[in-house]
Formats: sequence, structure tokens, C-alpha cells
Amino acid sequence: MEYLQNNQLTTIQQGAFSDLPAVKDLSLHTNILTTIQQGTFQDLPSLKHLHLYRNQITTIQQGVFQDLPALYELYLYSNQITTIQQGSFQDLPALGRLALHQNRLTTIQQGTFQDLPSLNLLYLFSNQITTIELGVFQDLPALFELYVYILTIFHQEENEN
Repeated sequence: MEYLQNNQLTTIQQGAFSDLPAVKDLSLHTNILTTIQQGTFQDLPSLKHLHLYRNQITTIQQGVFQDLPALYELYLYSNQITTIQQGSFQDLPALGRLALHQNRLTTIQQGTFQDLPSLNLLYLFSNQITTIELGVFQDLPALFELYVYILTIFHQEENEN
């Protein structure tokens, strides 16, 4: 396990973990990371547990978590995430647990959780969610625990005549 938590890390350069292909657990929590660059974790094929909670991450970019075939747990809670780009979690066949609670998400878009056949636990509570688009959870055959609190379930527009 690589322990890099409780530091003042603001940036991780692409390829920083390229000489560590056997790492299974990576703890980067409780730092001051604001952005995760695409390719940061690309050379970690054995990575099973990634802890990125309690940072200041605002956006999850597409491709950030690609090439992580063994990743089972991804903890992104207690950040400042407002945006998850479509396909950000794509091609993570082993991902079983995803923690996105205690962020600033307002909308969960269709395609956010596509191609996650093993996802069985998803935490979305303590966000500012007002909209979950139709079909968001459609391609999650293993999902059996979903924790989400929605501020507004239905929004009915008034027609002025």
C-alpha cells in the first residue's frame, strides 16, 4: 500500500506511479488536490483501492480512471465535485463500490455510470442533487445499494395561458 495521505499535495504529475505496477492500494486522501490529470493512474493495473476523499477536487474528467481493470473501490467523497464528465467511470469492469457523497453535485447525467457491470454500492447522498436524468442507473445490473437524497423529485412547469 502506498500512503500519501495527510500531506499538502496539490498536484500529481502524469506518470508519477509508472514504476509501481504491483500497487493494490493507494491512499491520497486528506490533501489539497483540486484536479486529477488524465493518465495519472494509467500504469497501475493491479490497483484495487483508490482513496481520493477529503481533497478539493471539483471535476472528474473523462479518462482519468481508464486502464484500471482491477479497481474495486473508488472513494471520492468529501471533495467539491460539481461535475462528472460523461464516461468518467467507463471501462472499470471490477468497480464494485463508488463513493461520491458529500460533494456539490446537482445533476446526474445519463452516461455517468455506463459500463460498470460490477458496481453494487453507490453513495450519492449529501450532495445538492436536484436532477437525475432518465436511464442513469440502467446499465448497472449488480447495483443493490444506492444511497441518494434528492432535493426536488418532480418539477412541474406552470403553463401560462
